[in-house]
Amino acid sequence: MSAVVKDIVLGIPVTKSGSFEEYERAIDWYVKVLGFELIWKMGIASLKLANGQEILLFGEEEDENSIWYTGNVKLNPHYSIQFTTDNIEQLQSDLIRSGVTVGDIHDIGGPDKVMMFYDPYGNRFWACQEK
Repeated sequence: MSAVVKDIVLGIPVTKSGSFEEYERAIDWYVKVLGFELIWKMGIASLKLANGQEILLFGEEEDENSIWYTGNVKLNPHYSIQFTTDNIEQLQSDLIRSGVTVGDIHDIGGPDKVMMFYDPYGNRFWACQEK
């Protein structure tokens, strides 16, 4: 079997489709709080970290045939998005100062400390620091 997959880009639902003011606030939050750079936007937004990793922000669709259909993702998150950091305590402080809902830092044994946090749109993320 040949490896044909080159990269993966994650799409994150941030608002209902058509809510343009909320969509602009979502882009701004990801840029200012998490340090993404806005690359382009045309109904969806492409954002990139300095290391080249990319995400797409989109508005949720209720049409099950849409590629942006999410179901009830807020009640049943079906994804896992993890950010890595060299200083989880600093990240936690920065997120709290920005008004983000942040969980406690847990030492899960072995090499990692982890914490959970949410964007303003209810998307759940993990942050991880390797020891």
